[in-house]
Amino acid sequence: LDYTVQRLGAHNNAYTSFEETVYDVDLPNTEKDTVNTIFAILREMADRALLTEEKVEIERGIVLSEERSGDSVEWQIILDQLEFLLPDHRLAQRIPIGERDVIKNVPRQRIKDFYDEFYVPEHMTIVVVGDMMTFEMQKLVQDYF
Repeated sequence: LDYTVQRLGAHNNAYTSFEETVYDVDLPNTEKDTVNTIFAILREMADRALLTEEKVEIERGIVLSEERSGDSVEWQIILDQLEFLLPDHRLAQRIPIGERDVIKNVPRQRIKDFYDEFYVPEHMTIVVVGDMMTFEMQKLVQDYF
C-alpha cells in the first residue's frame, strides 16, 4: 500500500496515541483517479489487511526502530510524569508503542485477532480536507465504507 501511495506522488504517515491510530495521506492532486485509489487503499486498511508473517516481521522491525529512536531523556520524563500523575493506573504502564519484549515476541495470530476486532470501518472517522466537493466525498465514503 505504501508503494501505491508513493507512486501516486502522495505522502503518507501514521501514528498511534493513547486514543487513536491516524493514517495521514497528503495527495498531490484531487483528480478522480487519485482520490479513488486512496479511498480504495483506506478501505483495504480498514479491515482487509492480510497481516502475513513476512509483513508482521517487517513491521516489528519498524516499530522496534521507532521505539529505540524515541527513547530519549524527554520521553523518560514523560513516562515519569505519567507514573507520578497516575500511580497504580494501567495507562501509565501501557504506552501505545508497547514493551520491547512484547513487540519482539507477540504471535502473529494475536496481532491479527486484535486487528480483526478493533480495526474495522465502524471504528473509523474519515476526514477529507481540500478543494473537493463535499457531496462527492460523502458519496465516496458511502461507496467504499
